[in-house]
Amino acid sequence: MIDGAFPEQLHKSENKENDVGKLAIDHAWNWFKFHAEQRMVLVRFYLIMVGALGAGYASMSGMHDGSIALVIALVGMVVSLLFRRLDLRVSKLIKIGEAVLEKEQLQLYEILKYDEIKIIQRTNEESAGNLTSYRKIFGFMYWSAGFAFLFLGLISLNSIWPSI
Repeated sequence: MIDGAFPEQLHKSENKENDVGKLAIDHAWNWFKFHAEQRMVLVRFYLIMVGALGAGYASMSGMHDGSIALVIALVGMVVSLLFRRLDLRVSKLIKIGEAVLEKEQLQLYEILKYDEIKIIQRTNEESAGNLTSYRKIFGFMYWSAGFAFLFLGLISLNSIWPSI
């Protein structure tokens, strides 16, 4: 909000257009910040889960219990897929906030004529390559772990039914 102001207080302001613009920027920034933080919490939780599942798999396969190791590997694959889907959703929500902020940055550029203020536009242009954005890096992480669990599941399946 504008220096702690509530929307009702906008009516008391002398320059309502500036206040509404500030309110829009604050709203977009808070939207972006909330979802960006949510995404990082999601990734941290995923890494903890993958670590726990990996440790469980190693423990069970070390004890030669292939059936439980297979179940753990299948859970790891499903968890990776679900977290990838959640990440795609949160990524879209972040992009919605970025779109508003980018528009505001372009308006600031028109006033200031200062290229560096076009932060989001420059970031999007610079992250066009491979594995240069959170979305690409996290996607690679989720798919890699998912395929690793698939591979571990096949190993466990082979230990249960070696003739396959």
